[in-house]
Amino acid sequence: MFSLSGDKDMMAVRVSAAGTAFGHGRPERLFHVRDELLGVQTLYYTPWDVAPDGRFIMAELTRMAVDDGVVIVVENFFEELKDRVGD
Repeated sequence: MFSLSGDKDMMAVRVSAAGTAFGHGRPERLFHVRDELLGVQTLYYTPWDVAPDGRFIMAELTRMAVDDGVVIVVENFFEELKDRVGD
């Protein structure tokens, strides 16, 4: 389960359920969410999402991207980074 803490940190905690029993692990801080991402005033917009495999998909709409109508999507970011700068 993922949640945003009062300190604006993205947190993760493993949960388990067996029958009527519910269990949870210790919350872990994943990263800090900048104020700019939380201040977006667009209806139905969340600056992140979680893929089915548990990886995060982050998005940030900058003023330039909104004004120009341009959105840049980077897939396989880490593989692209390794190709450009090496291991």
